Amino acid sequence: EKVEKEEKNTAQVTPTVRSVKKEIDEPEVVEKKDVKVNKTTRKRNKKVQHEKVEKEEKNHEEQLKEHTPKPKETVVENLFDHFYYDSAFDNLEPLSKDGNVEYYMNISNDDSKLDKMALQLEFRLLEGVNEAICIIGMDENGTPIGLSKSEIVDSFNLCKQIAQKVSANATILRIRNGTSSEKYVAEVIVRRTEGEGNFKEVRIAVIGNVDTGKTTLLGVLSKGGLDNGRGKARANIFRHKHEIDTGRTSDIGREIVGFDTEGKIVNYSSSRAPTWNEICENATKVLSFIDLAGHEKYLKTTVFGLTGNYPDYSMLMVGSNMGVIGMTKEHYHLTLALKVPCFVVVTKIDICPPNILEQTLTMLKRMLKAPGSKKLPLIINNADDVILAARNFNSE
Repeated sequence: EKVEKEEKNTAQVTPTVRSVKKEIDEPEVVEKKDVKVNKTTRKRNKKVQHEKVEKEEKNHEEQLKEHTPKPKETVVENLFDHFYYDSAFDNLEPLSKDGNVEYYMNISNDDSKLDKMALQLEFRLLEGVNEAICIIGMDENGTPIGLSKSEIVDSFNLCKQIAQKVSANATILRIRNGTSSEKYVAEVIVRRTEGEGNFKEVRIAVIGNVDTGKTTLLGVLSKGGLDNGRGKARANIFRHKHEIDTGRTSDIGREIVGFDTEGKIVNYSSSRAPTWNEICENATKVLSFIDLAGHEKYLKTTVFGLTGNYPDYSMLMVGSNMGVIGMTKEHYHLTLALKVPCFVVVTKIDICPPNILEQTLTMLKRMLKAPGSKKLPLIINNADDVILAARNFNSE
């Protein structure tokens, strides 16, 4: 009996010993796992620190590159990347004694010559009301011979110095190909401001059928904020309550947009909306938009706005989804009768199907090419087309 009791006791004790051994062995395995996890985290931390050091070194190198003067090749590449158009420069008329256009073949760094050029440029600015155009790479006969890339950059920098002598700024409009291979011609615009009142004003009459977005476009251009689809942009231009209620212009509205010597819009420079006096003080060119009514009921008001305000140009607005309907042809024929140059703006192309847009453009081309007008339509695709259209705008 004693032997049997001892065997039973040993049988009860052995599993407890085995379980204790398991409990003792398991933490050893856990400790090994912890060691492995610590090694992986250390490796990750080292990689992160190494990446941080590399980023700091790269940032430091970039800052050094920014502060170091750029080599001449990069300046040439940047200039040609922004302003070069792969098209040939046309022959122009010989250099005239009058007007605001000046030709420079190659500007040399000579103080006496630069002073003479500054006097000539000042005369050109007086002829163009504080605005002149200098063509670099053009001889006096009007043939675009052209210069090399480095010569274009050097001549443009000297043109900037000449403009600074007459208190003006020079900016490049475009660079095109000359007559010879790898020769280029650059067009530079020079603007000067002399304080309050000395700016060039261009008056533009905004015409077109009703509901084409004339007043909304003027509100966006003058204030710089997009429309919310519920008449937010045009609410600042409307003058009467019934105009706000109906959304249709019945009176003659006016808005101005000013440009500084570098071609930037003055209306967007401050956090608040500047007054007209502030815009005119800081601008060298001011566009005065005359907002006219598009409804047939207010045709007399539109005729008075075209005849009484003496606009330099007219902006005919056509809705792409509506086409040439309503008072569009009547307004266009008024500009033809008054001999006011006209350009067309097609609006609402985001809500118009492509086939309807094509129909509208074909109808516009037919109207412009009709026997009464005989105009040559030019679709604007880039800045080169803008300059080409501006140069030949007053012609047929």
